[in-house]
Amino acid sequence: MNIRAIFLLLFFLGCLPASQAKEGYPFRVITENFGHFHRILAINEGPASIAAKVEVAMEGNAATDRPWPAYVTIPAGQSLPLGRVFRARNNGQGYSIRTSTSFRIGDFNATHTPDVVYRLPFADGLSFRIDQAFGGPVTSHTTPDSQHAVDITMPEGTLILAARTGTVVEVESSFTEGGKIDNLRSRANGVVVAHDDGTMGRYGHFTPDRQLVKPGQRVQAGTPLGYSGNTGYSSGPHLHFAVTRVVATSLGAIEEESLPVTFYAHSPPITFKPRAGTMVLADYTNPVSTLQAKISERNKPKATGAAPVMAKVPGNDALGQLKGWIEGNAENPWWLFGSAVVFVVIVLLLIGQRREKRMIRRHEPTIEQ
Repeated sequence: MNIRAIFLLLFFLGCLPASQAKEGYPFRVITENFGHFHRILAINEGPASIAAKVEVAMEGNAATDRPWPAYVTIPAGQSLPLGRVFRARNNGQGYSIRTSTSFRIGDFNATHTPDVVYRLPFADGLSFRIDQAFGGPVTSHTTPDSQHAVDITMPEGTLILAARTGTVVEVESSFTEGGKIDNLRSRANGVVVAHDDGTMGRYGHFTPDRQLVKPGQRVQAGTPLGYSGNTGYSSGPHLHFAVTRVVATSLGAIEEESLPVTFYAHSPPITFKPRAGTMVLADYTNPVSTLQAKISERNKPKATGAAPVMAKVPGNDALGQLKGWIEGNAENPWWLFGSAVVFVVIVLLLIGQRREKRMIRRHEPTIEQ
């Protein structure tokens, strides 16, 4: 086999993508021949940004215009030239190149701002317990991608809603088994929503074949995604919710890390951090209770959306409720004006009654014996 045949064989192998984050996802890296050089091109035909690590191995009379590996983000539906390989010396000798690629759905440039808030991922009027969250007892959230995840216990078949606006980039519904078995860790049904800032909302442990969205679909906070279940590594029916971003580790691997989240409920909004052992209530239509407002006023978000509340509220006695009612209406100017008028009228009536009693006492006849 001559040198040209060997080069063509290696070139053909270099055109094949080395790996994919998810089977069938329409992302690939190819090598294009422009005669006097070869161009490495990443092609993303899917609905999500891709974070990729691309390596190029060169042999023979080869040079390149950039260092490898390259860590790049390829936006959804776009192609991105990554670099060129060409002859190092014009001496007639050839070269060979081979590419290898690893990638994940995500964006190396994702920035999660602290004032972003999330609605509870279930329907209005429902209340469920948070069983695992950052800062509490940990049973399974021991890796970077799950450190800040939230597990919410709920009956199987509970409707799951999107917690934030974004684009559906991944839907899995084929798995049927669940239990605390290691080989089930990557076999949970669920939905992944890419947010506009490059982060991703991951919803896990759905029931099989009941997802309500498809990749590429745009969703708003509150859009139905599917139904809770018990698939994958799970000890019982619950929802696993996490917000993640893609990072390159110090060893060069591409991984995901979870991020802290803040939930909201009620209107006007109340925000709160998820805490293990807490019951949370989804309420996005009813006026906020005044006691809950008092508890969460200092955490009110800056016009970013709406936020909830612990199910157990202190001060349920009559005096506490009266106090909360007064404090909760203190910011309403019409209420203040009306209250002031009523107060003045009551004071005048009491003063009038006291004067009338004094006048009666002055005109009462004395009885002498």
